[in-house]
Amino acid sequence: ILITHLVLSGINVMIGKLSDGDLSLILAPLGALTTLQYNLTAAPASQPRNAILGQIFAITVANCIAYIKQLPKWLKPVIAPAIVIPGMARLGITHPPAGAAAVVFAAGKTMRW
Repeated sequence: ILITHLVLSGINVMIGKLSDGDLSLILAPLGALTTLQYNLTAAPASQPRNAILGQIFAITVANCIAYIKQLPKWLKPVIAPAIVIPGMARLGITHPPAGAAAVVFAAGKTMRW
């Protein structure tokens, strides 16, 4: 676990330097992800399919919500997990750290494309 987070931290530093500090890799849900991956390896939520598709779904929804200018800033991180969590359940890709990622991405700055 230490080596995993050392590698992620190193990548985060490199991304920060290459983007002049605009981009970052380290998020709180990465701690939850490694907990699932190392301690609950047989759990469905820990499987690669759920981890990858759950994160993609959650971050996509959260970024879309972040771009809705009519929503107050405080409401965006409330709506994101309210859509993402039942959506993941319906799609069969439940991954708890993705629910946390939805809150983080909906509350943050909008991404530049």
